[in-house]
Amino acid sequence: MRMKRLLPIAAIAAAILVAVPVASVLGDTLGSSPADETASAVLGNGFTYQGRLTESGAPANGTYDLRFILYDAETGGAQVGTEVEQKDDVTVTNGIFNVVLTFSATAFNGDARWLEIAVRAGSGTGTAGFTVLSPRQPVSPAPYALFAKAAKAVTLPFAATAADAGAILDISNTGAGTAAKFTAGTGLAALEVSGAVKVSGTNPAALVVTPVLSGLTQNVCATGTAAGTGLIIRNALTDGDANAILLVTPQSTAATPALPSAPFVLKYAPDASICSGAGSNWVILAADTLAVTDKFNVLVIKQ
Repeated sequence: MRMKRLLPIAAIAAAILVAVPVASVLGDTLGSSPADETASAVLGNGFTYQGRLTESGAPANGTYDLRFILYDAETGGAQVGTEVEQKDDVTVTNGIFNVVLTFSATAFNGDARWLEIAVRAGSGTGTAGFTVLSPRQPVSPAPYALFAKAAKAVTLPFAATAADAGAILDISNTGAGTAAKFTAGTGLAALEVSGAVKVSGTNPAALVVTPVLSGLTQNVCATGTAAGTGLIIRNALTDGDANAILLVTPQSTAATPALPSAPFVLKYAPDASICSGAGSNWVILAADTLAVTDKFNVLVIKQ
């Protein structure tokens, strides 16, 4: 019977590789068949597993059922998770087969893993009749793209240096949440920066506000007690937020720099009697009439 012919392969299944481009790893050991040129692909939690199955020293051909179980040791050990990946009716051509295994992402937590592989001849049914191959096959690092071990627990304090003028840490948030959040205990600094802090992006938290005296983009108060001396800060981070924290410093090229008048540096959404057109924005109340040469540095801190 065919099963009797299959039993000898239990000890000689070889060259099984996991989730890596086949051509770059197996090289010429598999010849130049189309199967050799197939690159692995990661889809969701799944990864491509390619193997070579031989019988009595010759490449196997035909239909086989394959079973895969993940373990935490090469021998003995314990099964990782509860998944049993059984692939029925797998076509083996010239000894080569390809399957996609989909173990849960939590199965790959940074610790070593091995696959126990079992085979059954023909198109069987159910879970019986499998012959376990030996030894178990180590899982290469490729599936660990599902779980970045270094990102799991960064050693604190985190320190890094840059060889050029680029950013050491660059975080971009495309959603509506917080791009970076730092929490510290009592008496500790959540974030300490030794060197310059640069803010960038399409809607940066640090900006330069320059007076526009007329036109559709005018941001100097046109009427009210702050007419000509009130500078409206139109920024999405502060618009409508009365609790935003703004740090403002003037950088003026005028002969007499426009400095904020005491006791108010900033005022949120003043009424029309103070500054028309301010709406729900913050306004810088300057001591002198603003000119286009006046500039203010503004840093926004959201609470």
